[in-house]
Amino acid sequence: MKDNTINTSRLKITPISPIDQVITDDFLGNTPANNPTGNIPMAIMTRDEEAYVGTILLNVNNDNEAEIELDMEEPYKQKDFHREATQAIIKYAFEHLALNRIVAVKYQPPTDADATLISMGLTRIAHEDDKSTYDILRHEYIYDE
Repeated sequence: MKDNTINTSRLKITPISPIDQVITDDFLGNTPANNPTGNIPMAIMTRDEEAYVGTILLNVNNDNEAEIELDMEEPYKQKDFHREATQAIIKYAFEHLALNRIVAVKYQPPTDADATLISMGLTRIAHEDDKSTYDILRHEYIYDE
């Protein structure tokens, strides 16, 4: 079984259970033509203390796209961990899963999180009441050197 842990400077993002690890391995073994679908739930932990920060979910559909869902614990919401986790999962989705599009839906009035999503290259494609939808396409993504 591959180690599908995503490490950032402050975070460790890893599949939540052994079953999820197997599912993630299956995704990594597939090519885009196979159109893998399903959920990849991952736990977000701090690297230094291994404290639980939150959960991130990639919900992959048949169109080789995924929606990101992020749930952060209150003490970590103001520490910019959401940015770090979102950047890491977008990179993972494009570089390792070869997805073509990532969508993020935000269900609250406009906040700094909206500016954060835009600063990461996502574009707001819809807004209704307290729901904003953002996306980024694979060819728009700027890869790390």
